[in-house]
Amino acid sequence: MDVNDSGCTNKFAFSPNRDAGIYLPPNADTSERGLFELFFSDDMVAEIFRCSDEYTQDMKDKKPYAYKHYKSMTKEDFYKLVGIIIHFGYRKIPQYRFAWRQKCLCHDPFVASVMSRNRFDSLLAFLHVVDKATEADLKKKKDNCCFTLWLIVAMPDAEISIDERMVQSKARFSFKQYIKNKPTKWGFKLWCLCDACTGYTNNFIVYRGKEGESMSTHGLSYDVVMKLASPYTPYMNQGYRLYMDNFYTSPQLLKDLYANEVHGTWTMASNRRGYLEQIKRTVSDYNQKPRGSGVYMRKDEIVFNVWKDTKCVVVASTEHPGHSENTVEQNWKEKGEHYNKYMGGVDRSDQLLKYYEVVRQTKKYWKTIFFHLVDLATVNAFILHKIVAPQSKMSHYQFRENLVRALCCAPEVIVPRSGSGGRPAKDTTVKHYLIQGTKRVNCVYCKTVHQKRQLCSRTCAACKVPLCFTRNRDCFIKFHHRNFQYQREAILQNSTDSESSEEQSVTSPPTPEPMRTTPILRPPGSFKAKGRGKRRKMKW
Repeated sequence: MDVNDSGCTNKFAFSPNRDAGIYLPPNADTSERGLFELFFSDDMVAEIFRCSDEYTQDMKDKKPYAYKHYKSMTKEDFYKLVGIIIHFGYRKIPQYRFAWRQKCLCHDPFVASVMSRNRFDSLLAFLHVVDKATEADLKKKKDNCCFTLWLIVAMPDAEISIDERMVQSKARFSFKQYIKNKPTKWGFKLWCLCDACTGYTNNFIVYRGKEGESMSTHGLSYDVVMKLASPYTPYMNQGYRLYMDNFYTSPQLLKDLYANEVHGTWTMASNRRGYLEQIKRTVSDYNQKPRGSGVYMRKDEIVFNVWKDTKCVVVASTEHPGHSENTVEQNWKEKGEHYNKYMGGVDRSDQLLKYYEVVRQTKKYWKTIFFHLVDLATVNAFILHKIVAPQSKMSHYQFRENLVRALCCAPEVIVPRSGSGGRPAKDTTVKHYLIQGTKRVNCVYCKTVHQKRQLCSRTCAACKVPLCFTRNRDCFIKFHHRNFQYQREAILQNSTDSESSEEQSVTSPPTPEPMRTTPILRPPGSFKAKGRGKRRKMKW
């Protein structure tokens, strides 16, 4: 161990086999749907069609109601299904079936126009991603996970980061994880490799527990990093700089990555395998020193920095030299700034995923991962859109809305803009104005909202309902406001029904009342005294 050594590690030049950026096929569509379809290839979608049809024939007896409305899935049906799933991510409702209920406040006319509820239920019930033979083979191997997604559309810059990600689920499956200090405590755990600057997810692995993983002698964290950045993926021997937290750190991992021309920078915990005894003694000594004290030491190609902040922090790196013309404090600030800047690649991706995440309760646990892959493809497509069109000011919500409209083949709807101050919406076909009536009737708005009878003599010419329009009450504006839309439609429907019933009563001759043969006997106390006095009982 060299302390206060003037040497430094050799820094590899960043020379990737493929330059950082997006690699699109020739004449590729750079619209929202075109970027999204880069992650769902035609072969993958065709395989989903075949597996779904095969699963339908096997399960038609167990799901007769869903099979009744099922038809063979097409490409447009699949993308409409995915579009509605993405739509439910930013339009939260208690149950997705409420979107098709016309008398419910959660009714969504857009979803109802794209696909019927029975069709959506049948497609979602018979959705399958593996065939029967593959599923049986996976069960023999006790491997219930088979998910692939083509993600290498964009190559990252020199800085990449690795961290875990939790997908929320409380279903019953063997590799469900619980992490106490995470915002999402229960669910699937994914190991992710992301671009440290943009948050683009380049690779991921679903963690299947100790039974489903074959662990080497170096430990789980070592195997995860070497799988994500293995020689089969384009990250080795090209000068990439990798940032991780203290869960993955070990001196052996730093040495092996350095041998493959990959720099590493991360914090270290004292309970990790290979933690040097001299560093432990140094940390115990620096716990008593004032804030801002620090020292570095180097062993072979690894530089260890011990810095006293609120507590002692140890950073191991093969990228930054231990000694330079700057002071120890300046060196630590440089390393700390680099680590804080480039460590949050997975966190940026998680932040974009959590904004409009598709989380639905399903009977099949793998559908939760399928929904997550749809979210992941949407976020990656949004990041690609920001790279392709840097001058665009489209927000994440607008991108998802345009993507849903493109997947569902729905035209753009232009809603007429209403005036300020709660005035009625401008309608080019029907004009709403008040006309003076001949008799006074009850105001519809007062009767519906305030539950009281208020006489008025004015009526809306278009709606043909009586409304108040005085100095103290302006029910005409309140009735035509957009917040009163559902109640207004119900009132107008009831008025049309009453008018039709009145027309039927006018056309049909009135039935004569039968003559009474017995006298009408009234109970005592039912008579009202003459005049305006109080009601009193009359003696018989």
